[in-house]
Amino acid sequence: MKKFLLLAAAGLVAGTSFAAVDDAVYAEVDGMCLKNRVLVSETSLGKDAYGKMPWMNSPNFARTACLAKYKGKDVILIANSKDDVDGAIKDFTAIYIVDLATGEFVTSIKPTLNGERLFGLLAANSIGCDDFGHVWIMGYRQKQWVTPAEGEAGEPYAAENNLYQLDLETGALTVVAKLSITEEDASNTGRVDYWDVVGDITREQARCVVCTVPNEVTSIIGWVSEQGSDTWAGLFDGYYTTPCSATFPADKTSWGTGPLVKIVKSAPDDFSAQLFYTDGFVTVPALYSAGGDLQDSFESVDTSLWPDAGANGIVDIALNGKNYAAYAVMQYNKEPGCVANIVSLDETMAFSSMKKMWTFPENGLGKTSDGGNRIHCLNTKIYTDDNNVEGAYILSYKCANGFGVYTFAPKEWKDPNGEAGGVSDIVADEDNNAPVEYFNLNGVKVSGDLTPGLYITRQGNKVAKQVVK
Repeated sequence: MKKFLLLAAAGLVAGTSFAAVDDAVYAEVDGMCLKNRVLVSETSLGKDAYGKMPWMNSPNFARTACLAKYKGKDVILIANSKDDVDGAIKDFTAIYIVDLATGEFVTSIKPTLNGERLFGLLAANSIGCDDFGHVWIMGYRQKQWVTPAEGEAGEPYAAENNLYQLDLETGALTVVAKLSITEEDASNTGRVDYWDVVGDITREQARCVVCTVPNEVTSIIGWVSEQGSDTWAGLFDGYYTTPCSATFPADKTSWGTGPLVKIVKSAPDDFSAQLFYTDGFVTVPALYSAGGDLQDSFESVDTSLWPDAGANGIVDIALNGKNYAAYAVMQYNKEPGCVANIVSLDETMAFSSMKKMWTFPENGLGKTSDGGNRIHCLNTKIYTDDNNVEGAYILSYKCANGFGVYTFAPKEWKDPNGEAGGVSDIVADEDNNAPVEYFNLNGVKVSGDLTPGLYITRQGNKVAKQVVK
């Protein structure tokens, strides 16, 4: 009898991908448990095998991921701003759908606008799902206010940022907003890469707020449209930008490149957008008010919990009346590469109340450069079991390195998708009547004499890793 690291058998059948699991054991902390369901990453599969994942046809452009519903299932959406078209990588958008519970690749979507594929440099730099289940896409923009260069004809003008709604069934895109600023806000803007949205992008059931942060300065840009409205206004007392009063560390004069903003909600139906996390290349997560005033930072946090500047990712998690957060700790340039912390917070949610629970994945997602894209996507999905106990699925996705799906919940919580993964105490039965099949790490069945190396074996319903010497 021997313990095996279980793999997802469905991926072996598909032949295109399979999901391993994180073999670390995360100790219970204050009655809370962290368990891995699936780990599809450079670390778990190996660099070559992960490089064959469908969304890796242009890895540094598969920058963002989110959680959504597809045909009744909870799924991960990975947006790639490039695609292989007739044997060449071009600026066409492709969306890849992965089962949240199993890590199995489901399908890909080629978004279209008015019947034509969405095209443009970084046209799908951000993907998300609003509070009412609508999937949205937004692109990067080099400038928000464009002034012709010296000697060029033309008047200054505001660039338009298209907010698209994506129909996952048909792939059709609808422009639900064209967002721009006025010259009065021009000095507080620059290149923008990543976006955040709260509320309802259709404005049928609630208001909608859209925010971003520019590269070159320290400000937040925001738009708001009220429920039932077709117009968009500046979020900050009619202005589209709010300059931020300070940074952390305090000596920084801009967020740096590839920053992100996260709109903070005090409750699931709070779309007021009064507080914002920012996280930049030269700064670390800090909390700001709608007036741009610094509210909280890592200044009073033990330095052992400080993230590396440039890791870029944070999300709040509220479970069973208690507060937690997950934030990116490091990128690919340090051991073990691309990890995040989960911390508990007290009722004030102040950074100073942080208590570390775990770093995950313990062995990292990978150590491949993402070309300076910075962002580390952290998303959560809350499930309430039959006993009214809340638990969360946490997605940790890092461009070019992979993703992990973890359950974070009280030990008594019942996972709606069955027991989570991790190194299992399940023992593979010795079924001498079932033939043993061998697969290489690309999921391809191998026959005949086996050369030394690592293989996936399947015997009956049992799937395992096996080293052949």
